[in-house]
Amino acid sequence: MWGAHWSIHLEKQGIPVAYIVDEPFKADVQISCDKEGMPLLRQVIVSHPCGEVTDEQLPEVMSHLIKALISPLSDEEQFPKTKK
Repeated sequence: MWGAHWSIHLEKQGIPVAYIVDEPFKADVQISCDKEGMPLLRQVIVSHPCGEVTDEQLPEVMSHLIKALISPLSDEEQFPKTKK
């Protein structure tokens, strides 16, 4: 999941990221996040396909996206435990 890889790369440079993920791919994205050492990468889960999010759904998606981008990181997000 290259999107997760690049999102994590940006986060490690201090650029806030909230990765938009289609529902069917969230497990694959989580595996990538775990492997990259950022298991708590903020994600906004949307219906599949994400390109078909309706105008009615968009305000809720944007609300989640904005919250994910502006909320301070928790201690656990700042200092994630690596999986063995």
